[in-house]
Amino acid sequence: MIQFSGEEIAIFKHSIERIDYAHDQPGTGNNDCGMTPRVHSALTIFRSFSGYIQSYPRINPASPTSLFDLRSETRAYILHHLNQLEDKRRPPHQSPQSSPQRSTMSLTPLTSYVHWVHTSGAGHVSGPWFFSFFCCIISSTVRGGRDCFSTVKQKLMAYKMNNHIGAFCRMYNNHGSIESDMENGSLDSVKFVEFNHGVNGENQSEEERKEGLERVKKTLLEGAAYERGFALQVAEELYADLEKEEKEGKSVVESLRVYMGACEQFSDMYFTRDATDSAQ
Repeated sequence: MIQFSGEEIAIFKHSIERIDYAHDQPGTGNNDCGMTPRVHSALTIFRSFSGYIQSYPRINPASPTSLFDLRSETRAYILHHLNQLEDKRRPPHQSPQSSPQRSTMSLTPLTSYVHWVHTSGAGHVSGPWFFSFFCCIISSTVRGGRDCFSTVKQKLMAYKMNNHIGAFCRMYNNHGSIESDMENGSLDSVKFVEFNHGVNGENQSEEERKEGLERVKKTLLEGAAYERGFALQVAEELYADLEKEEKEGKSVVESLRVYMGACEQFSDMYFTRDATDSAQ
């Protein structure tokens, strides 16, 4: 997808949004209208990936609601990557006197940072998608085909918890990869104007630029810690509610603790070092 033209991205987005998983097949009907070979190939791969996930043995028989959420999040996961690709291609904010290196801190995303980090930002690191897959596994293996969470209150708490998890995972991820993201032009948290204070000033010395970057990283870590604290707080409330269901609820709690631990380990890894492919 990284080689797609702007028109191909638009066609691919439209095609994904129109997929009927039960009936739609590649290469049939009007879905191929205006589709290039590259888009057709990518769509075929997406269908194969989606089909593999939905037929995964451990998620059958998950509840219909859980499977629907997984289908929706699988589609959304790819769309988040396409949105990020579009944002990356937009021209950066650049003053006439600023160097190309210093202009890389500020791209032109079409939304505020707070909205982005809880939607495309979190989705790009697969937070919502993986949680929907996790819920399908719990629905199938622990709940016997019923929803992972038993009540509306539990579902609201789980959604809120994972919304904060996705945000702090993305923020820690970006903290670790700031330097490599600047080099390859990737969109990350600090590219948003909310962070762009004193980093790209004209006629800055290298020392001033580094000091500005450290201030930005500190701001990013403060936000990540805030989101992480909320996620842990809501998680404890959810654990307490689930444990009222005794044995079955406690089994869900045990699995949730593993999930939370994995997300925290992911974040701590990026706090320690840049683990992106471009940094290897």
